[in-house]
Amino acid sequence: METKTENKVKILFEVVGIALLYLFIQLAVTIAFTLVIMLTVSTADKGAVLNKATELQPVMVLISNLIITIVFGIWYYLGYVRKNKLEGTYEPWQKKICDAKSIAFIVITTLAIGLLDGQIADFVVRITHGGGDLYSQIASVFHEVTLMNIISMVLLAPMATAFAFSGIIFQKMKKSFGMAGCIIIPAILLAISMLNPVQMIYGIPLDLFMMFVSYKYNSVLPGMLVMIINNAGATILGAIFSNGVPPAVGVFIVVFFVLSIFLYRKLPLYRDTKDIHTHNE
Repeated sequence: METKTENKVKILFEVVGIALLYLFIQLAVTIAFTLVIMLTVSTADKGAVLNKATELQPVMVLISNLIITIVFGIWYYLGYVRKNKLEGTYEPWQKKICDAKSIAFIVITTLAIGLLDGQIADFVVRITHGGGDLYSQIASVFHEVTLMNIISMVLLAPMATAFAFSGIIFQKMKKSFGMAGCIIIPAILLAISMLNPVQMIYGIPLDLFMMFVSYKYNSVLPGMLVMIINNAGATILGAIFSNGVPPAVGVFIVVFFVLSIFLYRKLPLYRDTKDIHTHNE
């Protein structure tokens, strides 16, 4: 018979495996596109290869996000939502977050953390070299407001992230780990999955908040909403402030955090969630 410690270790290996699968799908798509580039562009012309790779990067990310969303979305629905419906423990998400205070709390806190993350990212880029250059290259591509980028980064990426981390990984952990474990461990795994030092550092606060609202509302959708708001905001701000968000946004960060604390104290959701038995939509 497994001890609690052995069970926790087993679960940790399982959730790391899920995070690796998340990365493997991205890697497989990258390899497929690399082969396409090698077959269509002369490898002797490094400039042409680089230009083709930059041109195809948004398409590559779109396909990667689509595959991850489908794979983890089906896994989440069949493994948990349908199971809860059959067991009669299903609770519609509308009962959990469809009120003005809850939505306002999620939106305002996400904006505060997103703006703070932007300042952290700019600072890290200034004090680093390789990681900052890579981050700048990635950001420059996805700050272009195109239909493809909107679908990929504002819709599919949040869905893929939420299904994998605040959905399946959370489900694996919730019966054996307390609130801290269910929030911190998936957030760290998600940050590591960015594979870029800048994104790892600035992404942690948002990842923690995504897992926090998913845990507290006992639903995958609040975390998904956090990522949608953040990515939409980053896309809009990136298009407006091409040279980086000005430091003056610090005022808005403070105001948003004050409003967030005020709303937090007004919300009725802070019940005891130590023994969560359902995690539906």
